[in-house]
Amino acid sequence: MSTIICRCENISEATIRQVLRDGTAVTTNEIKLITRAGKGLCQGRCCFDLVARLVSLAKGTALSELPPPSVRPPVHPIPVSTVGTADDPGISLDANVLSLQTNDAGRSAREQGEAHGR
Repeated sequence: MSTIICRCENISEATIRQVLRDGTAVTTNEIKLITRAGKGLCQGRCCFDLVARLVSLAKGTALSELPPPSVRPPVHPIPVSTVGTADDPGISLDANVLSLQTNDAGRSAREQGEAHGR
């Protein structure tokens, strides 16, 4: 049994070593994309140092020479009503996508259509 490196995503040391050996991944960010190590609840806070150490050993480079990982804060969905409603001028709720469209004068697409009799 292999040691678990990323507990959030249940990624083993063997999995990471395999993608490094295959050449599928050569950087910490590539390992993150391919294996999901570092994409769990902790966002790599628990496993990044271990992943970086495995990459460093595989490449024969110092840890200080490895680029830092790409970090994105967790995103939480919010209700569309927090931003506005379908009755608000300039807001289009098309296919669950919220978009705000204005022209150079600052009028919304809806206002422009109404002004032109559409």
